[in-house]
Amino acid sequence: MVGFTGSRFISSEVKKQVSQLAISCVLEGHTIAVGCAIGTDHAVRLAVPDAKIFQANGHKPWQLVQRSQGLVQAVVASGGFRAMVGFSTKPCPPGLVPSASPSGCFYGHGSGTWGTLAFAKGMGVPIFIYWGGYGPLQLPESWGRWVCSQGQSIFAGSWSPQSHSLSLF
Repeated sequence: MVGFTGSRFISSEVKKQVSQLAISCVLEGHTIAVGCAIGTDHAVRLAVPDAKIFQANGHKPWQLVQRSQGLVQAVVASGGFRAMVGFSTKPCPPGLVPSASPSGCFYGHGSGTWGTLAFAKGMGVPIFIYWGGYGPLQLPESWGRWVCSQGQSIFAGSWSPQSHSLSLF
C-alpha cells in the first residue's frame, strides 16, 4: 500500500505530478491510501477514484490527527510493499523527529504533512518526499542521510532518508 500526504495548497504543476505518481503506483499494482483534504489529497482522489480514503470526523486538530494516524496505521498493517509519499510546500518544523508515538509527531507544530511522514518513518514505513514549495528544499538532518531516488523507480526525483550507520573504516 502506498499512502499519500501533502500540502493543501499546491500548484497545478504539482497537482499533475501527484496525479501521475498515484496512477503509476496503481499500474505497479499498489493500493492507494489518502486523506480527505484539498490539494494533494484531492489530486490523488481524482486520479485514483477507488483509493482508500481516510475521513476526518471534523476539522479540529485532534480529528485531523486521528485521520492521519489511521492512514499511517493502515499502510503499516497492509503488509507487502509499503510506502508513504509526501508532497510538501514548506520545510519540516524545527524539532520534529520520526517517532512511533503519534503524540511525538503531532503536537501542533503546524505541518500535518511532516507529522504524518514522521509517524510513518517512526513506524518503519519508507518515506519519499517531493518538494512543491518555493526556494530550495530543506530536509531535516536529524532524520538520516537524504538520498534522491534516481533511474526507473516510480519514486524517481523524490528524497528519502536513509538510516544513520556507523562505519568502522
